[in-house]
Amino acid sequence: MNASRMKPEDRYDAIVNAGIELAKRGEFYTFTRDDIAQHLDIAPSLVTYYFGVMEALKDAIIVEGCAQEVPAVILVALSEHHPALEDLSHEAKLSALSGG
Repeated sequence: MNASRMKPEDRYDAIVNAGIELAKRGEFYTFTRDDIAQHLDIAPSLVTYYFGVMEALKDAIIVEGCAQEVPAVILVALSEHHPALEDLSHEAKLSALSGG
């Protein structure tokens, strides 16, 4: 996917979704700005432009990943006691814990 030709709001979503994909591969705690940029074929500076610091990007990934009920992201949210869990169903949390 080439996010460099997207509208700004679509590029923001593409960056977050790339982070979710990396989280699904178990890379949430290890991916870098460069990894996201490479995944989308954009400059790392665009990731910085949209999110500033990695904490802001990772927070957006957790919020969206929980909204999409992505098990790998829910596990991260559980380990960090993230507020995004408040709106998540008990079943989704249990499913993530059971490998769902």
